[in-house]
Amino acid sequence: MRRYAVLIATVIVTLAAAPVQRFDVNGITLEIRYDPIPGVALARGKVAPLPASGITLHSAEVGLPLDQVASVAAGAIAIAPAAVQPAGSSPIGAQAPAANSEGLPNLFFYAPAGWDYPIVPSNVRNTHTVGPDLNDAETTFFDFAVGNNGTSTARPRFYTYLYRAGSPFAGFYTESLPAGYYTYYNDFPIMVPGGTWTIAGFTDSTNVVVESLENDNRWSRSFTWRLTGGAQPNLRPYTPTGWDYPIVPSNVRNTHTVGPDLNDYDTTFIDHAFINDGNATARPRFYCYLYIDGRAANGYYIDSLPPGWYGYYEDDDFFVPAGDHTLGMFVDSFDVVLESNENDNRWSRTFNWRHDPATLPNLAPYVPDTTWDFPLVPSNVRNTHRVGPNLNDRDTTFIDWCLANFGNAWARPRFYTYTYSDGVPFAGWYIESLPPRSYVYVEDHPRMFTSGLHILMMFIDSTNTVVESDETDNRYSRGFNWQHITTNLPNLTFFTPQGWDYPIVPSNVRNTHTVGPDLNDFDTTFIDFAFANTGSATAHPRFYTYLYEDGTPWQGFYLDSLPAGYYASAEDIPRMMTAGDHELAMFIDSTNTVVESLETDNRWSRTFHWEHRTAIAEQRSQQCRLGISVLQNPADRSPQIRYSLPERGEATVSLHDATGRRLLVLASGTREAGTHLITVPDHQLTAGTYFVLLETGGGRRVAVFVKL
Repeated sequence: MRRYAVLIATVIVTLAAAPVQRFDVNGITLEIRYDPIPGVALARGKVAPLPASGITLHSAEVGLPLDQVASVAAGAIAIAPAAVQPAGSSPIGAQAPAANSEGLPNLFFYAPAGWDYPIVPSNVRNTHTVGPDLNDAETTFFDFAVGNNGTSTARPRFYTYLYRAGSPFAGFYTESLPAGYYTYYNDFPIMVPGGTWTIAGFTDSTNVVVESLENDNRWSRSFTWRLTGGAQPNLRPYTPTGWDYPIVPSNVRNTHTVGPDLNDYDTTFIDHAFINDGNATARPRFYCYLYIDGRAANGYYIDSLPPGWYGYYEDDDFFVPAGDHTLGMFVDSFDVVLESNENDNRWSRTFNWRHDPATLPNLAPYVPDTTWDFPLVPSNVRNTHRVGPNLNDRDTTFIDWCLANFGNAWARPRFYTYTYSDGVPFAGWYIESLPPRSYVYVEDHPRMFTSGLHILMMFIDSTNTVVESDETDNRYSRGFNWQHITTNLPNLTFFTPQGWDYPIVPSNVRNTHTVGPDLNDFDTTFIDFAFANTGSATAHPRFYTYLYEDGTPWQGFYLDSLPAGYYASAEDIPRMMTAGDHELAMFIDSTNTVVESLETDNRWSRTFHWEHRTAIAEQRSQQCRLGISVLQNPADRSPQIRYSLPERGEATVSLHDATGRRLLVLASGTREAGTHLITVPDHQLTAGTYFVLLETGGGRRVAVFVKL
């Protein structure tokens, strides 16, 4: 039996993106996306247990903070970043002032100077006026703008969606928007059918920004698109010269004729083609799907297709079972292209695949040589294929398995092998193909086991995708015993490092491990947490820690191991909290994979209070107002600038001469609320009068000093 080097992958939690293949057809770029199997996310080269639904996992390092998590917009709408533009000479507050006395932002749809409306459709680019000729034959370009006429920055990231007839067609996000600024997007392209349509916008659609006025986040207006009745594209399936049909299945490559021998063992290579036989370019981007027995098998898109051109794809490979199967195609499957004929976008035909029982693979468990005890071998040491020598509940167990193809044909398409403990799957792999009389194996897959008898099993081709000569020999199982070890075990528990208030510390400022000082429902809360291994052995294998808010998990982390006497911490994890009391909790080793000397101290929780922003604003306004002054000491020739900010935000302090000309920028950037001091480089100045200007999103202040 030959050893065959194949690519193997293990099951992981999420699939970042479906594999994409791009190709050109007569100068037109097409793209094919392969969708993952529903409910089974696979990728090459990593393994991780399944986390709680909806939780984002990060790799933690001992004693180091973790990376921040980026928000992800819900839904299938494409999300694009929006630009940010200062309001300029037309203050946005003059158009739609908000009832804002709380120091809060307020988002609303805003028509900048020169714009007809907050949302403007046009059939030409680079204009903010409607029209001049909205019609169903040309692309419509949409502009929109959202302003913040409140008195503080709108954050965190918020989303704006555009709608036609109640259905969203575009989405955008803005990370933050200072008071007095607006965010906008120009020339978003889409085709709109003829008729009168209500176009609407919804900003802060997920309601993440705390605003002074929450009922002005929507705007809508009806516009009319002219029915042209003139030049239009027409997409339909197409049979190019030399092709049997618009869809052609074959068991050989590089041919456009059916067959010559369609069967359930050979790969089937499918070609298909479609044409635009109208008299206008087909746009915007449209999709074409290939179907087998009514189920979508592959999808493609083209951004545009000129009249008289056709797109095609060759040798798309599939394995098709024996019997009759209907192949179909659906051009412009989402009906985004306005066509002269909307009824000829589909084509289908039934073909027959022959069953070939003579040449079939056969997958089964396999013992490669005398160094392996069984096809499935657990051991407490690496690099061996022998059981033991001392299986126990303290040491990591390393599992090897092996399978072979005993048939006389390749095993394909991709098939999956899972390993089980006591009937529960704990790891999975896939193999693209395996030649006849070849085997493949995995070594040293780590797992912790509790003491006692456990039945290990391997299940080859678990989804039954490979047609085999014998379908009854895909499983192997055997019982093994793990001893209980009572000494030298790790112990994971919550931990309060020196200088920390608690094992979990919420704060409204970064780089601190003390609570507060001012927890509220407007500022971002930055959360630190820490846990330690107080046992006498390394905690392994990989284990997971989750943070909870009021009993609901919202953030997860993992460590591959944690030595005895060490602790792991994460700092400044951002989260927005609502006003009121909230219980923060952590759950260490939440999947109970680490065998510990004490299993009852993995949880910690405490309740903290967040103030409502109105009360905070009142307190801050009493404590600190926007202002600037100059402190001059005759004994020290360098004056100091003292400025105060009522809230955290962008601030610039600049030095000007008596004519108003800017000489220096003394400070610029994000500053915390409170009082700040700056020393003026007095040695650079000549005698005379100088002005110091403080500029923030909430206003401007000026101070004067004289250099003698």
